[in-house]
Amino acid sequence: MPALRIALFSRATPAHHPAGGMERHTDQLARGLARRGHAVTVFTTALPPAAAPDAGEPGLEFRYLAGTHPGAYRGGYWRRSRTAFAAEQAAQAFDAILSQSAGAWGALELPAGERPPCLAVLHGSTGGELATAWRSRPLSPRTWVKTALGLHYDALNRRRLPRCAALVAVSAAVAGRLAREYPAQAAALRVIPNGVDTAGWSPADPAASRLVLYAGRVIAEKGIFVLLEAFARIAGAEPHWLLRIVGGGELAALRARVVRLGLGERVEVLGALPHARMGEHYGAAALLALPTLRDEGLPLSVLEAMACGLPVLAVARGGLGEAVRDGEEGVLLDRAEAGALAIALGRLIAAPAERARLGRAARARAEAIFSETAMLAAYGACLAELTGRGESQPLPGSRR
Repeated sequence: MPALRIALFSRATPAHHPAGGMERHTDQLARGLARRGHAVTVFTTALPPAAAPDAGEPGLEFRYLAGTHPGAYRGGYWRRSRTAFAAEQAAQAFDAILSQSAGAWGALELPAGERPPCLAVLHGSTGGELATAWRSRPLSPRTWVKTALGLHYDALNRRRLPRCAALVAVSAAVAGRLAREYPAQAAALRVIPNGVDTAGWSPADPAASRLVLYAGRVIAEKGIFVLLEAFARIAGAEPHWLLRIVGGGELAALRARVVRLGLGERVEVLGALPHARMGEHYGAAALLALPTLRDEGLPLSVLEAMACGLPVLAVARGGLGEAVRDGEEGVLLDRAEAGALAIALGRLIAAPAERARLGRAARARAEAIFSETAMLAAYGACLAELTGRGESQPLPGSRR
């Protein structure tokens, strides 16, 4: 396949938020496509104060847009990104645009003849985000604010999505919701599951560990407070077990809840950590717990845990049910409820051999279906097809 010159737009990279899932996915795409021989230029927001830029490498360059707000669609990001892109496009034309979520919405304001085809990567939908907010915090003023912003972004999406040559959903669940919300774009949708470098994660020993791990944003929508309540219900019967929480967010509220439940010696709240350190925490765990209230896309933390041979205890929302099969790679609940979660947690704690069996199956499934290699091959094939550089054929690892 001939090499392409790709403009990748994302509001954030690991330099903005080292632990963020979307930021890691952006980094995977940028570096993975560059290592496959393409030339990738990443247009993103200004660096946070004192932050080090992302490391460059052959075929990969970063453009941090001065005056924009780090990691957010503010400070004139879409206008400034359009201007920066147009200048580089005039000097040397790009073959394709790759938009992480709404990252390229500014560039798509250019006339069709002044920009190459755009492939947009979507991890969720506006409707899904709003449904989560109303489900988890129906009386919060933040929900009203989020609703107003969501309606604004929905209007933007309805203008910009038709300008994309194709749309990638990271799971079939996301594709289904997008097709319902934007039926005119259903034919442009493809599914390319997120992937992880399975060779880069060392297998854990879930049968020997006595540690429950949570890895993700510390917000109510991710079910962290439900998990804390469930752990409190079984803590007395399992005095040797610990709960470790890795992630940034509502840490003050979380620590206050830990104290109120009398779990000060049983719960470790580590906050946000560099992604490079996550291997040690997956390797020390008996299982990963994610009792989310969100319609998840396909969380990288779940795929990474599976690559480490950890069973997953989660709620069958969004793409989670596509990664984990109940009773095969973990345990799936219908909803995030403390009583049911405590029962499932207690059963896994009492069954080390079952944890080992589920963990082996999780590792095998990650290798077979959710590898980074397959993901990158699918994106490469899709970009080649859109630019006329490759044959039109079913894309590896994808589904139309």
